[in-house]
Amino acid sequence: MIELELAGIQRIGPEPFHCALLLWREEARILPIWVSAHDADELERRIEDDEDVDTQRRPNTYDLLAETLEHVEGGVRQLALTSYFEGVYIGEITLGSSQVIDARPSDVLILAQLMKREVMADEEALSQAFLKLNDDELEEYLGFRFGEDSEPSSPSGEVDEILRHLDFDLEVDSNDSSEANDSDEGPGAEGDKRENRS
Repeated sequence: MIELELAGIQRIGPEPFHCALLLWREEARILPIWVSAHDADELERRIEDDEDVDTQRRPNTYDLLAETLEHVEGGVRQLALTSYFEGVYIGEITLGSSQVIDARPSDVLILAQLMKREVMADEEALSQAFLKLNDDELEEYLGFRFGEDSEPSSPSGEVDEILRHLDFDLEVDSNDSSEANDSDEGPGAEGDKRENRS
């Protein structure tokens, strides 16, 4: 397992679609995950809460879930992204009792932010979904840098192809059942779900 860092939410396209960007700093790689507008707002709210320690809000469902999990015997051992297939990521919550709970990636990200836990990932299972970009490409396309010179990215032309499909082929967290967003709303969600080529 490798540790990932949530860099923030990127809005792509005029609609816009919402993409959570996870960093694997040791290898200067990015893992993009499409999320619903509702989950994107929740993630950004949690990031803002981290930056403003005086923020006080009434608890919502995630707060209640996090508190419940913390009181389960053994607590939470790990929050992880464990597999990826045709644009769909699978998340898991592993309890101290070794019980594993299936979860959406967005749930894993929100709970990790709320519970101050690391987001872990199965490197082998997710290897095909990582993007390898250098700092200039990161700044041009996604608006941030790793902060140090990164290795050259994929062969010439391949990065443009990857990023072109980043706009169109990745799909939103597919099992979103929230009332605020009860249908998929990512690129390819309108019946034409093309294969993720990243």
